[in-house]
Amino acid sequence: MVSPLTPDREPRVRLLRSSSPRASAARRALLWAGALLAAGLSAGCCAEPEVVGVSLLERFELAPRGRVALLAPVLDDPRAWAYGEPRAAIAPLSSHYRVGGAEAVLPPSEAPLPLRRALEVARAALLAQGYQLAGPAEAPQAFFSLSLSREAGRLVRLGLHVGGEHEGSFQPRALSLVIAEGEGDDPCPLELEPELRRLIEALPPAAAAP
Repeated sequence: MVSPLTPDREPRVRLLRSSSPRASAARRALLWAGALLAAGLSAGCCAEPEVVGVSLLERFELAPRGRVALLAPVLDDPRAWAYGEPRAAIAPLSSHYRVGGAEAVLPPSEAPLPLRRALEVARAALLAQGYQLAGPAEAPQAFFSLSLSREAGRLVRLGLHVGGEHEGSFQPRALSLVIAEGEGDDPCPLELEPELRRLIEALPPAAAAP
């Protein structure tokens, strides 16, 4: 059976990249986001999901990038290499995001479940944070990409990555937040919708246009 989900092969690490002794406001905000995520994973009888990746490129500011694209690359889909919007802005970035699939970008409404639901949830959460999906003829200022990994039918890893132009080149993962199923013999379920909302709500809201 064809899997609609893209594995996220990043190692299980906690990372906050920095080349400066003084953290910027954006970096402090991301560190706070990681703390919020960790605090939200309350202790219980089973092994709770873990924050396993927090990274941000130096001087990458997300809040001013209010016009965005949303996509989910897929690994083994015979119809597309990604689902997302706006497709005209996503398609030229295949060298940065494509990991497999056919030569096409399809709208979220055509994505298989649970990927379609993940895109719906992410879109609503981004709008609630003040971000706006770019129109067909608009150039997005940031690209939000989702990565989901499943094993034996259950979600084991969920990543939210933000890309965009940064210091003269396109960086597909200028900012990343990743959570994963807890380690141990009895991991708690990693529930897609609440955890995806938590990832997006941990990011700074979009700055109001001047």
